[in-house]
Amino acid sequence: MHETAVPSEPPSSASAAEGNATTCAAAYGAHDWDDAVSVCQREARAGSASAERSLGVMYDAGFGVAQDHVEAARWFSRAAAAGSRDAEYQLGMMYWEGRGLQRNEREAVRWFQQAALQGDANGEAMLGFAYEQGSGVAKSYSQAMSWFRKAAEHGDHWAENHIGWMYANGEGVEIDYAEAVTWFRRAADGGDAEAQYNLGYMYLHGFGVKRSLADAATWYRRAAAQGNTEARRTLVRWGVEP
Repeated sequence: MHETAVPSEPPSSASAAEGNATTCAAAYGAHDWDDAVSVCQREARAGSASAERSLGVMYDAGFGVAQDHVEAARWFSRAAAAGSRDAEYQLGMMYWEGRGLQRNEREAVRWFQQAALQGDANGEAMLGFAYEQGSGVAKSYSQAMSWFRKAAEHGDHWAENHIGWMYANGEGVEIDYAEAVTWFRRAADGGDAEAQYNLGYMYLHGFGVKRSLADAATWYRRAAAQGNTEARRTLVRWGVEP
């Protein structure tokens, strides 16, 4: 369904500081990587979990330093041990994907759960996905739905799409196309490309919504614009400009 990875650009954790950035959060938020590396290292040595997490992202993505997944995992581990929920999620992803660490789905799930229990939407969504797939934990659609809903409550559009998928395919619930469309639309309106493709598919086949090729094409175009290859392939097959 979906690959989850560290974004090509990290989210801004603070507003750009006026003049020279003097803190890790300010330099990181301003994407001033030269300052961020030195300042975050200084704060991390002083025990700042936030700085440790920021260094993890920088090493993982290669911002201001040579990309080094092993070093990224080391910083995420330190921040996670100090209770940073975002670092717990990031460390879980390192184990999940085998990036900088030996792939270990059970260990990944452990860290997703730690993040989820602190209310981290990414951790909740990935824990739901693990339960849905039965990866690193016994498969449980009820647990998957529960965690996806928690993530959706926190605004996670990827989780909303997965709830739609579960209703469309009867995973732990009765098939309910109308409910699936509701969730696909929420995620699609939020910009989730896979949900946009799924909503287009529902319009194409008239599942849970009145059949409309025009609406299907509209949603396929939106998905294709975000790089969804299946949506683009469908539009090309129809002779429609993506």
